[in-house]
Amino acid sequence: MVELSAVIVTSPTTFHPSTSMLEHVVDSLNHVREAICKVVIVFDWFKDLRDAAKAKKGVITEEMRQGYIAYIAAVDDLYGNNPRFILKKCESHQGFAWCVHAGLLECTTQYAIICQHDRAFTSSVDCMSDIMDICEDNNYIRYVGFPTCSNINNHHIFTRYPKLKGFQSKNIPINGGLLLQPLIFWYDSNHLCHIQRYLEIYKPYRNMPVELRQLLKEVNIPVHDFLCRNGDFIEDRFGQAQRNFLVTLSENDYNLDLIFDVFKWFGSYLLCDPRVDETVELCDTALDKTVVNEEVAPVSKIIVRHFHGRNFNISRAKEWQRINGVDEPLKGRYFVFDIDGAVEEEEECDIDATSASEA
Repeated sequence: MVELSAVIVTSPTTFHPSTSMLEHVVDSLNHVREAICKVVIVFDWFKDLRDAAKAKKGVITEEMRQGYIAYIAAVDDLYGNNPRFILKKCESHQGFAWCVHAGLLECTTQYAIICQHDRAFTSSVDCMSDIMDICEDNNYIRYVGFPTCSNINNHHIFTRYPKLKGFQSKNIPINGGLLLQPLIFWYDSNHLCHIQRYLEIYKPYRNMPVELRQLLKEVNIPVHDFLCRNGDFIEDRFGQAQRNFLVTLSENDYNLDLIFDVFKWFGSYLLCDPRVDETVELCDTALDKTVVNEEVAPVSKIIVRHFHGRNFNISRAKEWQRINGVDEPLKGRYFVFDIDGAVEEEEECDIDATSASEA
């Protein structure tokens, strides 16, 4: 059996010092049927303190800084003495991309699941061994994403890029009717990766074949567009450049087989589980930014849901539980919420999201 690690990237939010969100993400790894031998939690740091926060850019308030320090201590209490966990604290602001890099360097396995601290598995993933076997047989696959509201209609994206429609015939079947679909955009949401292949994207010039660099030159796209910088999210830099490159090749009438060969360097796929009740699985827009067009039925079961951590609070926790059918209390340590969701005092407690806003 191939061993598997998990890397969870966390960073300051207004919800800290509560550990609730992170604990639910950690617990949700139980949906992955293959045993995860190590869980690496990477704590990003911040870049600047200001009166108004821009957490995605590493700018936070003094209140958030204090909450984050208490949160790191609380997570250390939770998992620090558990040999299954590795806690990696960054000394400066890295951004999601380089936190993932730091976490992968701590892994000793061939494969890892990459998770954001506000994205939880909500359905079983019972095909992980099959996916890893496919990755072994297809040594260009670096990345397999799990279906979310943001990517669930990936199959229909080619209606926007008709010259790439041939990609729809390039699906890879998995046992049980599941399949892997080519994904022309590298989403940051939870995904499986082949660690060695994944790390190559951080040095695109060195690891891109000469033929690809020549094609980039022909369509006037610099290689450095793919280079993740400090503070970046992978999807905002590498993912955007990936899609731009493939679409530009199609718009310049390059042969589809050649474009698919280019795609293989990226090696990004999306798991599709068509065992879905279309009347139930349409996205609820209360918590998910992407609206699924009801005229375009989802083609996959949703496996990962988004907490929206930068704006997470008890009211959103209640709504998240309602949407995802989660009955257990939202766990959290060292915090008590008042009616507005502010932290009143620090103590160990469990908050039931069905009643917390009335406390």
